[in-house]
Amino acid sequence: MQLSSSSLSRWSKAIAFSAATLLATSTLRGGGIELPYTEDFSDGSEGYNSSPLSASLNFNGFTYSLNGDSNGGVALFDINTFMGVSMPNFSGQGIMGDWQWTSYENPTNTKTFTIASSDSSAFALTSFDWATGEDRPMVLTFTGYLNNVQVVQLVGVDITTAGTYGEGSSAEILTTDISYDVIPGLHVVFSGAGWSNIDTFVFSTTGERDILVALDNIVYSPASVVPEPGVSALMAGAGALALGLYRRRRKA
Repeated sequence: MQLSSSSLSRWSKAIAFSAATLLATSTLRGGGIELPYTEDFSDGSEGYNSSPLSASLNFNGFTYSLNGDSNGGVALFDINTFMGVSMPNFSGQGIMGDWQWTSYENPTNTKTFTIASSDSSAFALTSFDWATGEDRPMVLTFTGYLNNVQVVQLVGVDITTAGTYGEGSSAEILTTDISYDVIPGLHVVFSGAGWSNIDTFVFSTTGERDILVALDNIVYSPASVVPEPGVSALMAGAGALALGLYRRRRKA
């Protein structure tokens, strides 16, 4: 039986599509969450993880933590109630770190806030809603890691200024203003390809003031990965077979 060129084309495309679909299949996290997933912390409770004070919180397959020498805390709170505002993008529970800081006279040495998959598997960070306190650092660095290696970084993200950062680069983000009164906030979309295959994301500051990160509506997606060698070989072999059959048909 000979295959027409159009049949061969459809057949090879189907193989490629099946392999690509296999690679893009959503994965299950350690917490039983299937990606893509929007974490709005709605199944948490007010003050969860606040007593006793802890600099790390595991929730739905992800770990949220402060730098190891921090005296601060990570917990779930109603962000609007905690900050005394009414930001439309924040509804119900959100996550805060370091919520514990009270004044410059009582620093907690909190310079980073980290999001990491609890089982170290990769994910794509798609978007989130981000706010901070009135007297906290406003300009932060965003960094992504995979297997403890830095793979993407964006310096100078200003929560008071909406717009595009890192335009055209793999670290590009798009931001829109969601501030309320004196509380600055941004909706952040991770448009650069560098954010699509990480297992850890870090907010950081080098300033003297302690960091405060309030987050809600974090959208996690399956990582965009390079095909494994075996899959690449399968796709290459399928393409070669299709080309060989097509050439045989032409000679016939």
